[in-house]
Amino acid sequence: MFDDCIISDHILREYRGHETQVSVPRGVSGIGERAFAHCDTVTGVELPDSVRFIGRGAFAYCKNLRSIRIPGGVRQIDSAAFIGCEKLKQVSLPGSLECIAELTFAECSGMTECRMKEGIASIGDHAFRGCVSLRQLTIPRSVKDIAETAFSGCGQMERTVAPPPPDPLSAEEHRIIDSMRAEGVIIQLRNKALQLSKCNGQNEEAVIPPIVTRIANEAFAKNKAVKRIVLPDSVTEIGRNAFESCEALEQIVLPAHLTEIPEYAFDCCHSLREIIIPDSVTKLGFRSFAFCNSLEHVVLSGGLKEIPTEAFYCCRSLKRIVIPSSVREIFNGAFASCISLTDVQLPPGVQIAEPRIERRWIDSATMMEIPHYSDLQIPGAFTDTPFGERNGVT
Repeated sequence: MFDDCIISDHILREYRGHETQVSVPRGVSGIGERAFAHCDTVTGVELPDSVRFIGRGAFAYCKNLRSIRIPGGVRQIDSAAFIGCEKLKQVSLPGSLECIAELTFAECSGMTECRMKEGIASIGDHAFRGCVSLRQLTIPRSVKDIAETAFSGCGQMERTVAPPPPDPLSAEEHRIIDSMRAEGVIIQLRNKALQLSKCNGQNEEAVIPPIVTRIANEAFAKNKAVKRIVLPDSVTEIGRNAFESCEALEQIVLPAHLTEIPEYAFDCCHSLREIIIPDSVTKLGFRSFAFCNSLEHVVLSGGLKEIPTEAFYCCRSLKRIVIPSSVREIFNGAFASCISLTDVQLPPGVQIAEPRIERRWIDSATMMEIPHYSDLQIPGAFTDTPFGERNGVT
């Protein structure tokens, strides 16, 4: 069968076979213009999931075509693609399709059902002209533009608009969301879960309700007012830079089921004095607590395997840290420039990164500068700390 398909550049340009059932080969991304036009032997066509478009008149006047599978990834069906397919009875159009072009199903006189999924935005001129057997059609709410001639010659066809999808939120959840919005806290539904997207409030304390499961990237970033944040145990994810530069933040209560504190999460929280990382956390990100100048007390998770690069860089008030027995490696700059750090309890066998020189390519910042290689000093895990100097691990 595949020998009957003329394919170039992943597009099926022409079908020359005489089969009744045709399965287009996997990997084909498009059906070319008039590729199957006037193929009277074809009764059924199976398109692979790789197909993204169906060209102009691709199946025009396939008078015996009864069924075709249009996969979910199809974004474009050009004009007159199925014109004159008079025995085509049912068709389902995916939500990935932006519009139903002009004359797409014109003169499909045997069509009794067309299922349209949410996402389609428009229906073009004469798209269903002469579909005399199409008695009822449910239009998705996403459709905003329907041409006046879209259903010309369809007789007594009844059109209805699809009902709105059921509200996934309860009345109580709506009440909480509205209440938090009044305080400058924006909670939104994302991927079927409620996330705190932004906090612009001026309150000194933010107690997050237990309907929230995620804190978005930069949700609290640069909030100058908040001093204390309480996250509920329903929160399982914190986004990058979530609390970056919260300069007034002194205390935060982290949830019991959190698994990761990502890069820059608390970077430049200059007033943060204490952080207790629950044992559920198995990963810290780059500079997750860097430049927390007031940070004095840190309890690390017993689930950590490593302390990443510059995780606590320049925490100038930190005097003591206990590294859990689970930690196997402490990376470059992890505690560098913690100028008050005198007491570090290390587990046996832990690997500690040492200072090194690394040559890197430096791009020009201006047209006057010439790009070049430069030697960069990479700090060790405890560079510029009293502990590192005393124990020779700088």
